[in-house]
Amino acid sequence: PRGKTTSTWLTAYVIRVITQAMISQTIDYDYWMLKRSLDYLSSKKSIGTYLYFTNDGYSKDPYHPATIKSNMYTTSFVLLSFLYFERLWGTSYYGFIVDQGMNYLDAYYDQVDAYPAALACYVFALRDAKNVREKLSNLESRYGRTSSSGRYYSTSDSSTSDSITVLTSSYVALAYIKLGMYTKANPIIEWLHGVRKYSGNHNEAHDSAMALYATSEYAKH
Repeated sequence: PRGKTTSTWLTAYVIRVITQAMISQTIDYDYWMLKRSLDYLSSKKSIGTYLYFTNDGYSKDPYHPATIKSNMYTTSFVLLSFLYFERLWGTSYYGFIVDQGMNYLDAYYDQVDAYPAALACYVFALRDAKNVREKLSNLESRYGRTSSSGRYYSTSDSSTSDSITVLTSSYVALAYIKLGMYTKANPIIEWLHGVRKYSGNHNEAHDSAMALYATSEYAKH
């Protein structure tokens, strides 16, 4: 919630932060409080030909208002919360929502640009979907860029280290790390290191946190 409104994106983001901290044993948190939040997210699903999620309330969605790009972004973002919960508690309680949401991501993957595609690839990697390597290869050919700092991913051909590019590259790195493809992740991690500001951060809290998370996951291996 934010003020008197609710936010699908913000709820998903908070759940992810809490579950990541619990996975790393940084904090303890009540199972039922998390589940109530996930039940709220579940209630926000839309069902047409596929199951998907749309934005409402406060959001960092760069594609808002609702479009295919926005819905792909939001659906991936919400599914990650369910998948982190599954990883934490070893349960597939929300498995139907994840599976059906992944069908939506698969159907519209070719219609979005780099950022939603990278998010979707991370979702596919966490579930070890049979076509995840094909999706990553597609993303590489469409959006992979090489600079003196390493490898990054952007819809634009011009060299940039803006927030969206940092987030996109971080999610691609996380997908490769989850699949054990560390040689693919290495030049991305190098790029993330190379484009940090003098203070050690990137552009804002969100992209800095994701770059740090990708780097820390890579360091474990």
